Amino acid sequence: MIAIREAAEHDVEPIREVFHSAYGEHYAHPEFYDPDALKKLIYDDDALILVAEDEETGRLLGTGAVILDLGAYVPAMTFHRVERLDAVRMVRLLCPLEVEDVQLHDTSGPVADLVVALFRKHAVLPRLAQSLPGTPLFQGLSPEQTECLAGICTLAAFEPGEAITRAGADDGQAYLLLSGSASVAISPGSEPVGSVGPGETLGEFSLLRSTAHAAGATATAGVEAAVIAREPLEQLIRRRPDIGLVLYRNFASQLGEKLLQADEQVAR
Repeated sequence: MIAIREAAEHDVEPIREVFHSAYGEHYAHPEFYDPDALKKLIYDDDALILVAEDEETGRLLGTGAVILDLGAYVPAMTFHRVERLDAVRMVRLLCPLEVEDVQLHDTSGPVADLVVALFRKHAVLPRLAQSLPGTPLFQGLSPEQTECLAGICTLAAFEPGEAITRAGADDGQAYLLLSGSASVAISPGSEPVGSVGPGETLGEFSLLRSTAHAAGATATAGVEAAVIAREPLEQLIRRRPDIGLVLYRNFASQLGEKLLQADEQVAR
């Protein structure tokens, strides 16, 4: 069984071996032969290096890359040590990548998801870079850490009256409001128990505890939000526990503020 995954630092030498086997010494981009340059690409937010690995033996069979600095190349896997050597050059995109209506084979889906995530991140980052550094959730993060965390976020927009979260639903997401406002209620149709505005978060308790939302939130003015999903966040924190330490501290601080506000409302 062959698995496709993102490359890690320990894949540098096997990747170099693939390129030597497929292209000799004459590949157009020499960075794939240089261990230091290849390592930088693996950690580069504007690049995605993929590897195909034999799950039984752990042997690396092929590699592909998306490097936005080179003009947004889509990956073509280069294989070696197999019955037939396939060396397919990457294809340069001359227009924006649109994949919403594309039908993919089940085995192609995971690869496409990794690639599309990189393109979406690249499109979203400039917008988030303007809004996120000043928010309480990102307080204490360095510019590099902020960029890494922003890289797993997506953008979502909600019209007035539209539900952002629903009580009892487990969408595995938290929402950081960049603009607009929302009211929070325990159940549909009940009186609001609070409100949130720009810089505040919704759904962080559900995100942290992997449980359903305890309350629902409805946009009261047009909302634009950064969406943090559970799985990408967990993957990021496994790679970067330093970011997780600051982020969870900020989540805890915001939850504490919300509890104090709830206590004040009850006391009135």
